[in-house]
Amino acid sequence: MLRVPDHQVAGHHARDGKLGPLIDGLGQFYMPLQSKERGSKEVAFYTSLSSDARIPDHICRFFFPLLHGTQLVEASNGSGLHPHLVLQDLTSNCLNPSVYESEEAGFWRPDRERVKKLSAEDTELVLRKLISSNSVGDWDSVPDCSLASAVYGGSTGFWPNCWS
Repeated sequence: MLRVPDHQVAGHHARDGKLGPLIDGLGQFYMPLQSKERGSKEVAFYTSLSSDARIPDHICRFFFPLLHGTQLVEASNGSGLHPHLVLQDLTSNCLNPSVYESEEAGFWRPDRERVKKLSAEDTELVLRKLISSNSVGDWDSVPDCSLASAVYGGSTGFWPNCWS
């Protein structure tokens, strides 16, 4: 039986008639797909993430919920059937869940159009800076990647070239 989670999840609440996430109590989290292309982009992201052989399994398992596909279920606000992304409920086995979602918790958000124009090399540089202890304002320095081991799983993790 699907129900509304007790806590805010992924920045969303199912309250006051607003469409929100659901859980099944069996370890699955149902996130309503947003309208227009946002929902399809989210499905594409999780599909790509779960099938990209370049990303080590321990990175996906540790930092992202497992994808269980999509499903048409009754919406949390009672408005009828609605497509949902079905993911692993990361908090299902936690007594006092506390999950950090960097998308919502970040203090800096770049301009969306600027990010869309980043090359692969620019994207790698930004991500390397995010795992470095360099000063936030020091964008001209070479990233030291000193936090990579903790974030990406050491020399066998996601970016082993950070240690070369």
